[in-house]
Formats: sequence, C-alpha cells, structure tokens
Amino acid sequence: MIKDNVKRLNSIISTTKESMSDSIEEVKEISKYASIEYSEAEAEYLRLKFDTEEYIRRVDVIRKEYQKSREKLREVNLNYSKYTEEELREQYEDTDSLRDLLEKEEQKEKEIRIRRNTLEMHVKNVRHILEKSEKARSNFEMALSIISGELQRLTDNIGDIENKEIWGMKVIEAEEKERQRIARDLHDGPAQNLTNLLIKTEVCLKLIETDIDKTKNEMLILKHYLKDTINETRRMIYNLRPMSIDDLGLIPTLERYVDKSKDESGVNIVLDIQGIEYYKKTLYKETIILTVFRILQESLTNAIKYANCDIITVDLTFMSKKIILTVIDDGDGFNVNDIELSEDSSSGFGISMMKERANLLNSKFTISSKINEGTKIQLVIFLDEKEEDKNENN
Repeated sequence: MIKDNVKRLNSIISTTKESMSDSIEEVKEISKYASIEYSEAEAEYLRLKFDTEEYIRRVDVIRKEYQKSREKLREVNLNYSKYTEEELREQYEDTDSLRDLLEKEEQKEKEIRIRRNTLEMHVKNVRHILEKSEKARSNFEMALSIISGELQRLTDNIGDIENKEIWGMKVIEAEEKERQRIARDLHDGPAQNLTNLLIKTEVCLKLIETDIDKTKNEMLILKHYLKDTINETRRMIYNLRPMSIDDLGLIPTLERYVDKSKDESGVNIVLDIQGIEYYKKTLYKETIILTVFRILQESLTNAIKYANCDIITVDLTFMSKKIILTVIDDGDGFNVNDIELSEDSSSGFGISMMKERANLLNSKFTISSKINEGTKIQLVIFLDEKEEDKNENN
C-alpha cells in the first residue's frame, strides 16, 4: 500500500515538475524581455532627463536676456530723444526676437518635460513587471526545488520530512533574497553610475571642441562618478565575501571590520578574542568561519543602526570543542517576543537569517534583550560533537 502511494505521489510530482518547469521558462522569457526593455527605457530616460536639465538652463538664460532687453527697451522709450531711429528699431527687433525665441524654447521645454515624465512612468511600470516576474520565477524555482527533493525525503525518512522541507525552503528563500539584493545593489549603484558615465562621456565629446571650461567641469563630475562606482563595487565585493578572510584569516578580518565600524559609526566597539592557541592549530570548515563573520557583521550593523548604544562588546572564544561568539550592547533593547523575525533587513541577512545560518551548523543561537537595558546575542558552535553532547550543553 505504501509503495503504491509512493508511486502515485511520484507520478503526481513528475507531472507537477514538468508543468512548473514550463512555467519557469515562460516567466524567464518575460523577465528577459522586461529586463531588456527596462535597461533601454532607463538609458533613454536618463538621456532625456539630462536634455531636460539642459533645456531648463537654456530657457533660464534666454529669459534673463529677454528681461534685460525689455528693461533696455523701457529705458530707450523713456529717453527716446537720446537714441537714433535705427537704435530704437534695433532694440525693438532684439526684444521681439528674444520673446519669440523664449516662447519657442519654453514650448520645447514643456514638450520634453512631458516626454520625460511619460517615460519615467513607463520605466517604473516596466521595473514593476520585472520585479514581479523575478519574484514569480524565484517562487516557482523554490517550489520546484522542494518538490524535486520531496520524494527522496519521503522514502528516506518520512518522520523527518517536515523539518527538512521547512529548512530547505528557508535556505532557498534566503539565497533568492540575497540574489535579488545583489541585483538591486548592482542596478542602483554601479549600473546607474555607469549609465551616467556614458552620458557624461558623450557630453564631453560634444563639448571638447567648443567649450574647454565646461568640458573640464564635466570631466570633474565624471571623475566623481568613477570614484563612487569603484567604492560601491568594492563595498559590494566586501559584503559578498571579504577577500581578507582568504588572505589573512578570520581574526585579522574581524579586527579590521571592528576598527572600520568603530571609525564610521563613532560607537565604542571592544573586541576581545580568547583561545588563540586553539584557533591556530585547528583547521575550521569554511562554513564555520563565514558564519562567525556574518553573524558578527549583522549583530554590529543592527546595534549601530537601531540600538542607540554607546558601547558594544564583542567576545570571541575558541575552545577545543566549541567556538563562542557573544555580542552585547548597552542600547535601547527590545521585546524579543514581539519582534517580527523577518528576512527583510537592508543587508538581506536579518535576525531570522542569523538563526537559520546557525541552524545549518551544529550550534546554538540565542538572543536576549530588555527595554533600556541592551541586547545580548550569542552563538555557540559545537565542533565535531555528537547531538546528545550538544543537548547536554544546552
């Protein structure tokens, strides 16, 4: 009976997988075309935005010239006896010419503003479609991944299937959210700056033969964008994986990160590392090293951003059978039972992600906090211990 049910389940899953795979491909196509349309529309919008600013500046210049010409004409009319008939006529013609030019340029400015606003709405709509299609693709892939592993889990260990499904789903969700965050950061940071660089380069090419001073100003702006792009790219690379972990190891990377956070935030952060002898002689798994760093990183980020604290103490202890990381701040604190443990923090690695990352290891993760008394976060990673030993330690 069980075998028949498993076969039926297998057939259902197989059919569902095929249908979902087809849906994923269709969503990918929508996402692909939306991405192309978005990139092209955004580039055109940025150019149009730049042109609009140029028109606004041009109209302002003409308007000032027209005002000066009108004042001059008023003066001429009041003192017409001092001017020749030819001078009077020229002043009238100059004023009329500037008025006509101003009307034409104001009309052009109005038209380009309308085009810019319309295109801006189009860009927003396409971005909305792109985000929805990416979310749909992510959800389909997550569901397909769960279904694909479901039968094997069912036949291997029916009793453990629910727990594995939950954590498998959370890991996939976290992975997709991190991908979305990286894509968003790339678009809002380096991609945006590179588009501006392209536009500024085109402007410089147009101006270099006619206006050297303005070209120099544009080049200075270009240099500013380049600097921002380089810094933003370095920040993203560091957030993805600090290169110093591979080059120098965990402890120097933590020391650098703490010093950098202290300098940028002004919060007093005290780092105390114990058990260096165990650290030096133990070959830790990469997942353990990265988990310690990421949880410390997120703990400091949250404390600095939200706790309004004056001091943060970080204690990291290496022992023969475990690693203990403790982060304590003297900030506002919060009610742990009331807080919504979501994955929607700005870094893409919130409190629930810290817990989930810890749960992937043989570890224990705890948060304790009281209003106006601060917060304590502790991670205990058990090294090569049996599960019953971990439970005893808990």
